[in-house]
Amino acid sequence: MGYIYKIINKITNKCYIGETKKPNPLLRWNEHKSKIQKGIGCPALQDAVKKYGIENFNFEVLIICFDEDRYKYEMEYIKKYNTMAPNGYNLTPGGEGGGFYGKKHSQKTINKISNFMKNRYSKNPEVKNEISNINKIIMNRTDVKEKIKNGMKNSGKWKNAAKGNKRTFQTEETKTKIKEITTTYFNNNENITKHRNIMSTALGIKVIQYSINNEFINKYESINDASRQTGIPKSTIGKAIKQHTYVAGNFIWKKE
Repeated sequence: MGYIYKIINKITNKCYIGETKKPNPLLRWNEHKSKIQKGIGCPALQDAVKKYGIENFNFEVLIICFDEDRYKYEMEYIKKYNTMAPNGYNLTPGGEGGGFYGKKHSQKTINKISNFMKNRYSKNPEVKNEISNINKIIMNRTDVKEKIKNGMKNSGKWKNAAKGNKRTFQTEETKTKIKEITTTYFNNNENITKHRNIMSTALGIKVIQYSINNEFINKYESINDASRQTGIPKSTIGKAIKQHTYVAGNFIWKKE
């Protein structure tokens, strides 16, 4: 069974109309109170409770109905009690989970929600900070990041972009053009040529390996050869020789 309930402010008589299919409707009231404490849920209801105190609100069941009818009755009772903000605490005409599902809010409703939220944040900087902190906590969760990542990958824009890039790079003509541009760039760039020559010379020089106590250990045909046999990165050996620090991997290295 479903329930249509009313939360009423005993001081102002403003109301919030909602629906639930929980076996005990009081569980929904407890859920409201828990969300309000965490700063989530209906913003208008949150602000009212914060202003007047939860003790000044009553919860009552209006009708019991079939599950499939609760969205219809929710909309009817929101209209009957005139609970749309600013007259009440509902920000939408209801029925989001049922008859309203798949439809769009009217521009009037969209503007009303937009204006309410803007005013709420501008007049309550604390609320803005609370929401910001909650979002930071949520966005740092690994499962949330994964869902966002998967959502992007499964989105139409992402798939179309990927498909477009795939088509572009699959053509032989494009592959040839990229190869020609890359080859020309590297061949005509003096800095790259100079660096290539320096690295070639450095890697080709014979090097001698000593212990930290300056005892001879081995001689190698090149830095590459030394790296391959000792497992010490060639860049580390080359840097030690070039900068005259001579120590790399707990050994002393010198040119022959």
